[in-house]
Amino acid sequence: MRVRNRPKCRLHGGIVGKRKVLRGSDHPQYRNKGESRAEREERSKKSAVLLYLRDIGDHVRLFNGTKTRGRRPKTYQSLDLSDESQLAIAIIKSIDL
Repeated sequence: MRVRNRPKCRLHGGIVGKRKVLRGSDHPQYRNKGESRAEREERSKKSAVLLYLRDIGDHVRLFNGTKTRGRRPKTYQSLDLSDESQLAIAIIKSIDL
């Protein structure tokens, strides 16, 4: 509710009139190290590809030692690489760069 000749609402300070929706880095609640949702999803997909490559390398005993640190991305599914069909799925998913 606007009071006469005032550009902002006296109760909550909202600007009355044309609404200018801020998007991306212009928005005041832009978080997550300056990344947009699309950038975070892209990074999640790339992390999943790296995990599939790591799993394949572990299966053929290319690596020794501990696995990668941190949370697994949502797009990553743990596969049993002793099964040929699941090994093929891991190879196909690791090619999708």
